[in-house]
Amino acid sequence: MYLKHGTEMDSKRHKAEFSALKLVRSRTSIPVPRPIDLILSSTDSFLVTSRMEGEMAGISIDECTDQEMSLMAQDLRRYIAELRTIQIQTNSTHPISNATGGPCLDYRIGGSLVGPFRDEKEFSESLRLGILPNLVHRDDHRIVFTHADLNMRNILVKDRRISGIIDWENAGWYPEYWEYTKCHFGVRLCQRWLKMVDAVFEDRYGEELKIERQYWEYHTLG
Repeated sequence: MYLKHGTEMDSKRHKAEFSALKLVRSRTSIPVPRPIDLILSSTDSFLVTSRMEGEMAGISIDECTDQEMSLMAQDLRRYIAELRTIQIQTNSTHPISNATGGPCLDYRIGGSLVGPFRDEKEFSESLRLGILPNLVHRDDHRIVFTHADLNMRNILVKDRRISGIIDWENAGWYPEYWEYTKCHFGVRLCQRWLKMVDAVFEDRYGEELKIERQYWEYHTLG
C-alpha cells in the first residue's frame, strides 16, 4: 500500500485524486493505483492507494533503445486517447474542473486551487499576464479529461513498457492542449522525453506551446 498524509488543508486535493483514480479505473484500462481509502479528520487527511510496479521513467529512459522509446510512446498515446473518452456530466455548468467537478489544482498555475471555469475563455483569461496583454490562447479547443502532470516521475516503466501512471491530484477536464504543454512544462531539458511527447501528440499543439513558453519565461524571470 501507499499512503499520502497531509493536514486538513490537503483534504481537497486528496479527495480529487481519490475521485480521479476511481473514475479512471472504472472507465479505462490505464494502469493506475487502486484507491483503497480516504480518511479525513479535523486535523489530518490520509489517502491510501495500492502500489504500482515499475521504476520512474526518468531512471530508465537513457538506457532505452529507440525501439523501446517507440513502444513507450505507443502506450502513452493509447492511454491518453482512453482518458479523452471520459466525459464530464452533461449538466455541468463548469466544464473545466477537477475530477469531482470542483476547483483545479495545477502547479503550472501557482499550485493553488483555481476555478472551476464556465468555459475555455474564462480559463484562458485566468492564464493571461498583465505584462503580455495581447498574448492569449484560443478558446475553441475540445475539453477533455487530462492527467495534467505527466512527467518522468509520474510514469512508471517495467520491461521498457509503461506499467503505471501515478499522482492524479491534478487530473480533471482541461482544454485538449493542456496535457501536451504540461508534458513540456514538467520536463524541459530531457530531449529524449520531449521527442517522445512530440511523437505522441503528433506536434498538434505547436501554437499553444509557443504561447505557454512565453508565459513560463516571464514567470521564470519574475
